[in-house]
Amino acid sequence: MAKKKDQEVKQQPVEAVAETQPKKKSASKNKAASASEEEPKESATKTEKKADGKQQSAAEAPKKEELQGEKQHREPQMVTVNGGKVTHAHAYQSNKNPEDWFFTAKIDGKELHPQKMTPEDVAAYSKKERTVEQLMQTYYPTKLMKQIPVEEYKASNTLSDGRVIDKMNVYKEANEQSQNFGKWMLYAQVGEQKMSTTLPNHDLNAYFDRVTTPSQLVEKNLGQRLHLACLKRRGQQVAYLCRHG
Repeated sequence: MAKKKDQEVKQQPVEAVAETQPKKKSASKNKAASASEEEPKESATKTEKKADGKQQSAAEAPKKEELQGEKQHREPQMVTVNGGKVTHAHAYQSNKNPEDWFFTAKIDGKELHPQKMTPEDVAAYSKKERTVEQLMQTYYPTKLMKQIPVEEYKASNTLSDGRVIDKMNVYKEANEQSQNFGKWMLYAQVGEQKMSTTLPNHDLNAYFDRVTTPSQLVEKNLGQRLHLACLKRRGQQVAYLCRHG
């Protein structure tokens, strides 16, 4: 009997431990469950805030795009033969010299260098007797001319007398000792002859706008010197032909 009592006493603590352990586990499970229940609520609120933020930004984005579109969009005042859109064409008075007026415009968003207007054009402009196309034709004529295709431009290196232009380029004189310092120059090499000359503004613009060919530029600006070269080689009969065509 004593042995049985001892066994019962010994077993009781084991049973107590066995009973208390599940309670701890269930408590931890309850905490985990409560934590898991709370986390979705927090994450849900965060996602809702993010969604609201995205919706607001998405709603604001079209407004910004509309404002930018309104600022950037401008109907062209005219379209050139090359498809360039002329905008912002206007005349303005000089701040330094009130008597001077300048005309300027933009082509495809690129601003053109202002050109000084004649008094006649200023008066006509103030009376609205000059159109944008007329003023563009007067002050930016090469911008309205048809551009020469690149391949055709490269191939146009033969003079009217059959000689070939070996080299041609346009440059700005950088030699401070030269009398042409700061001016735009045309250089050409035809055979053994090398020559250069200053370029007038119209021909300079024609070169940069690619509305003239190398042969046309050389013949127009260096033709006389090329003819003088042929005089020395071919005698007086050719000299007369060179002078009088």
